Amino acid sequence: MRQASIDASDQQTIAVSSDRLNFAPLVFAAIGPPIGLFIVIAGESRANLAVLFFALIASYGIGVVPALVSGFLHSLLGFLCLRVLGVSRISLLLGSALGAVSGLASMMAWSLLKFGSLLPQSNGLTQLLLVGTGAGAVCGAVVSLWSNASAAAQKSEEKARQFAKLFPGDLIGPRGRCPNCEAPVALDALACPRCHAEFGENAVWRPTPLVR
Repeated sequence: MRQASIDASDQQTIAVSSDRLNFAPLVFAAIGPPIGLFIVIAGESRANLAVLFFALIASYGIGVVPALVSGFLHSLLGFLCLRVLGVSRISLLLGSALGAVSGLASMMAWSLLKFGSLLPQSNGLTQLLLVGTGAGAVCGAVVSLWSNASAAAQKSEEKARQFAKLFPGDLIGPRGRCPNCEAPVALDALACPRCHAEFGENAVWRPTPLVR
């Protein structure tokens, strides 16, 4: 019974993560270009603040399309991890790695269309690797954090709904969980209504106080 609960929880996490992956292109397009601009100017000995605002606008004009493509690639890779590989959630490290791969692949495709080569020569190659992998990794991490936070919030809401169903609003007294199946029970209950574990005076188990 506990295993079934864990499986249902994993399925819920996968569903929420999949939903959030649909928004990955928007996240990449919104924050990818300015991150790429920061990576480019970070290596400069001094940045001209007077043109920084216009450079930021230009970064969207240049980088929004590669960023969108990166977001779509990140979504596709994320779906494959969740549905095909059976990963229960996209962790921060995995999200960053998928974002970095997506960003690099997108920038290489952009370079092929613009310059006729997957890898530009000289300093162009360095900037391509830094901007693609760096901006993609940050965007992938943001999507991962967002999806995990949403999944955790939805789990909390679901537990609260289950708790409310098992405990009517007019029920008074301390409440806890069964140590065997984790069903909500009263702390002074003699048995669990779900798995029928006994909590009598001579029983080994006792209801675990509920931390809210």
